[in-house]
Amino acid sequence: MVLKAWIWDLRAKFYDLLFNVAPLRSVKREERNMFLDLVSDLSFNSAMMLDVGCGTGDFIPFSIEKGLVFGADISAEMIARARDKLPHVDFIRADVCHLPFKDESMDFISMVGLLEYFEDPGKPLSEASRIAKDDARIVVSFSRQSILNLPRKLWGISFFVCPEEEITGLLKNSHLKSIKWAEGKIQTQILCRKKL
Repeated sequence: MVLKAWIWDLRAKFYDLLFNVAPLRSVKREERNMFLDLVSDLSFNSAMMLDVGCGTGDFIPFSIEKGLVFGADISAEMIARARDKLPHVDFIRADVCHLPFKDESMDFISMVGLLEYFEDPGKPLSEASRIAKDDARIVVSFSRQSILNLPRKLWGISFFVCPEEEITGLLKNSHLKSIKWAEGKIQTQILCRKKL
């Protein structure tokens, strides 16, 4: 499946509002806390950082003062909302499988809440690996089987769940080595290192 920009443009209008309603607020808080725990030991001074599939910018604030930060999303509406919240961040509209960055240019990449929307998550993972410097850190996430994912199914949102062995294979094929895993109610996040 290819992400359709117009679908995300429509969702942008209520995206932040939706995640301020229980129980989704607690799910979003859990995702943020897992992410912050995974990156808490990392030093980002003067780093080049990119949040791929940044949406409205929820996972960017932790790093604004620690380096040069970019956000990339296919949705112009999501980016407009992110710019309103974070005017000092450079946001670009881009296809996550064809990012407009040079090879080996990023020190840190986050891809939280993105890969589950791809039938073949290997494509965006390979693209992230292409732009990541050797030894760069990358945080990725995958959806888990959970009753809490039921609203997404009811709203007609297609997403894919990968078993752990498939995730491990996808990471290996993209030259990524998992360092630390965090499992939440609906999502698994993984801190990886690019290793050629």
